[in-house]
Amino acid sequence: MTDSLSRRALGLGYGIQLLLDCYGAKKELLENTGLISKFLYELPEKIGMHRLTKPFVTCYDGGGKPEDRGVTGFVIICESHISCHTYPDKGFVTIDVYSCKNFDWKKTIKHIQETFGVSDFEKKVVKRGSKFSKT
Repeated sequence: MTDSLSRRALGLGYGIQLLLDCYGAKKELLENTGLISKFLYELPEKIGMHRLTKPFVTCYDGGGKPEDRGVTGFVIICESHISCHTYPDKGFVTIDVYSCKNFDWKKTIKHIQETFGVSDFEKKVVKRGSKFSKT
């Protein structure tokens, strides 16, 4: 069996994308730009990825809806990207980890829960590019 066929048979294709919506997170953690920058800086290495850029983190004032204020950040990794959007007043954070390299998404979720004090979450793990040939 060729490499691309065996990858397809195993369902690996291009890679995976973890889509995580977290609830009950601690307000003070979700508005802490330093913490979010550190999280985005350290997560790639923790899950076996490699940063191409330093994290970019910025604040959003809610655009006339103060309850929608929050922090947005992302980091470009060799394998794709990681992004994060927080809503401190709502205790909500949404995180996207997309990679052409397989990673331990359960370990990633645990780290996110610990970092932001998350009490509940919804997740989707999407296999991407099932027909993609890496050869």
